[in-house]
Amino acid sequence: MASAVPISPGRGLGQNFILGSSIYDVLGEIRANHTLYPSTSLIYDSTTPLSSNLILNLDMNGLRFRFDGAEQRLRLIEVTSFHKARLSYNGAELVRGGQSPAFRFIYNKLFGPTYPGEYLAEQGVYILSYPGISFSFPVDKEQWKEDVDFVSLLSAANAQPAVAMAIFQGSSWAEARSQLFTRPPVNPQNPNVTSVSAKQSPANDEVELVRVYHSTGTIELARRHNPSFFITLQSTTPQDLVTGLGPPSTIYHKNDHRLSIHRTQGSIPGADESEVESDLLTQSDNYESEDDDGSDSGSTDYFYNYYGHGFDVYISTNAGHVASKVILHGNVPGSYEFNRWRRCRWEIVYGDDNGLATSGSGATGGGATGSGIRVGIGVDEVRSSGEYYFGGQPVHEAVGAATPSTTSPPLNSEMPFDEIYEKLKERFGATQRPMLLNRGSDSPSSSVELLGGWDEGEAGLRGAGSAEEAFGNTELYGFPGLIFEVLRNKAVSSLTVF
Repeated sequence: MASAVPISPGRGLGQNFILGSSIYDVLGEIRANHTLYPSTSLIYDSTTPLSSNLILNLDMNGLRFRFDGAEQRLRLIEVTSFHKARLSYNGAELVRGGQSPAFRFIYNKLFGPTYPGEYLAEQGVYILSYPGISFSFPVDKEQWKEDVDFVSLLSAANAQPAVAMAIFQGSSWAEARSQLFTRPPVNPQNPNVTSVSAKQSPANDEVELVRVYHSTGTIELARRHNPSFFITLQSTTPQDLVTGLGPPSTIYHKNDHRLSIHRTQGSIPGADESEVESDLLTQSDNYESEDDDGSDSGSTDYFYNYYGHGFDVYISTNAGHVASKVILHGNVPGSYEFNRWRRCRWEIVYGDDNGLATSGSGATGGGATGSGIRVGIGVDEVRSSGEYYFGGQPVHEAVGAATPSTTSPPLNSEMPFDEIYEKLKERFGATQRPMLLNRGSDSPSSSVELLGGWDEGEAGLRGAGSAEEAFGNTELYGFPGLIFEVLRNKAVSSLTVF
């Protein structure tokens, strides 16, 4: 029998489910312990996956996690069944004798007295709130009055025990819920990242934001504890990457040339065959590949895959083993590559304004889904479960991108591609129709299938299709130095900078 998991108010459950953690790390923990968490489902809005919140249900464990859509970081931990979740606080288990925790046990023995809570009449529950943690008690409307002594009411012999618990960041649930998905998280995305370890070696730090300086070919990796690390295309070496970021998760040697027919066709303006091909291969083949020595490789070029940071670096040997392009992954729910990489947030900075950003510090902060993870999608399903157990904002409340420091905001990873396209068209002119990529689920090594452009419509811009279509086919748009992989819902699945 599994031991009781300790509760840390304002922080999380145990050492693995910590507020502020990325969904990539949370799902990684669940997948590594699939026997403990056998049933997992993810609910999200397939039309706006980056501006709507995500719900991760662990049905058989009585747990529910809520993440914001933009950063994909854990904001709320809910216990929906005390009998399914074995929990403890200061060594005392919450469930005793098969009974859920009673008010008297929580108020008099476990946590002690606290300020009066609030009664949510629509849900018929009273919220007993402490800093970082709250308990929900059923109370009939007929029993509740504004001047009632809540201690006597909830301590009565016929009072019902707690039916749910929430762990959050804030002094009380009433104070925290209005900023639940917008307040900057205190904890890192990876629970193992600490200021001490990061200061000892920058390789132990985490990347919170990537800024692409388009005019100079420089890519800034803004880190949590250390100064930014810069990648200069055609200059940064593998040694520089290992020194600044640590060794990659894997090294993938490029050995596929299925797109060589497009070398002279100019299918994607601003990108030759090598850029397009490397962009596709890093997202479709390398996850299934082990590190190899490249002995049977058709090319000596290779990728440094940093799954935990959310990007890959393509190393070209033509100019002497230097970084020639970087692929930034969006980890969009419903996409083929979901949870292969942690979400990488980015913004594009230009050297002059012209309707685009001159500077800014937009967003701050941030492998395949594990066996047994069931993905449920659809806005109706999200809205049907949209109210928190403790009352408050609906789950589909949008999380806006961080406010930039200029009047002309930079292009960023949370923007729908329609907006990005219009800005880039102003600067570079209209591009050709996009190239279509079929990301079938049969085999990553055989899923690259080009379908050609749309029959009509300016640059192939169309309305969002179904979730299945978004998963199967994506569009590749090319601009000078940039390739965008776009889902049918117009979310940017990945950005290649070259």
